Amino acid sequence: MELFSKRTSHKMNSLFSIAIAGAILSSPVIAQATIIDWSNQTLGQIDAYNTVTQTNTVVDANANTPDSLIFANNGNSIIYTSNPNSGSNLYIYNIQNKTNNILASGTALGNSTSLRDLSLTPSGNSVLVSSTSGGEVYKVNLTTQAVTLLTTGTRPQGIVFTPSGNLFLNLGSGIDQINYPSGTVANTNTNYGSLDGLTYDPTTGYLYATTGIKGTNPSNTIIQINPTTLAESLITISGSNVPTSLHLDGIEATSNGNLIIANYDNSLLEYFTATNTATTLAATPGIDDVAPLVGGGSADPSATPEPGTFALFGTGILVMALFSLYSRRKAESC
Repeated sequence: MELFSKRTSHKMNSLFSIAIAGAILSSPVIAQATIIDWSNQTLGQIDAYNTVTQTNTVVDANANTPDSLIFANNGNSIIYTSNPNSGSNLYIYNIQNKTNNILASGTALGNSTSLRDLSLTPSGNSVLVSSTSGGEVYKVNLTTQAVTLLTTGTRPQGIVFTPSGNLFLNLGSGIDQINYPSGTVANTNTNYGSLDGLTYDPTTGYLYATTGIKGTNPSNTIIQINPTTLAESLITISGSNVPTSLHLDGIEATSNGNLIIANYDNSLLEYFTATNTATTLAATPGIDDVAPLVGGGSADPSATPEPGTFALFGTGILVMALFSLYSRRKAESC
């Protein structure tokens, strides 16, 4: 009986090792983003920063004072809004052909003079664009260029979809969860108004918003938001090489627990959610927004981390079954 128990124990340990290995293999492998695309309003161009070589490359030297930017699903085009000072239009830039074209004019978008943030719809066929001047969010079809009004609100800015398809919107009065595609409001939080950039981090499961450069919010803070309850926490951005005076604008998640933040004054920042610390990646004045780094609107949408729910669930069932069998065998041998 003792020999049987040892053999059983050895087999169970081997099976546990296999189960654990299966759990690891079924978990998503998420790579750190090495290329960060941003809009530079001061220079009127779109740049790409390499975090490995710490070098910057001009992607579009003739962008029309770019504000927010995202990639189309093919990764070959960049969609961006132009700053109101140069005429607020929605542009699409073909990276290969190096051409800028108007996707939708400010006139077509409710006579808007202040187009702000962008988000690709879950299908990838359309883009949502917020307009602070008109208090509207529009949907623009990337193929037909048809414009549809989605919802209205006070000074809408940051807008983002979560991987589950939930839509969130920063407003002058707070943050709303929007039913998509109906455009009705599902939930709201009015504790913080005048928020600017907005992103969803799949690692922590939280939304993060920048406090912008207007309103009464502290300029060196971001807001962490629970997407289920919209409960929020205030986070101060600081670090040994981070400026003390910040005007935080665009924000994007890297999907491995870090956030890339545009400091409009003079720098590109990286914030580490695990350690609550930040560092300066690059010094550059006039940086307004950062293109999404994972999921819809990023250069490689296939890199969206999807939790291996069913695989991990099945592995969990297997581990529990093996443990139960091991316990019974051990009890029988005693």
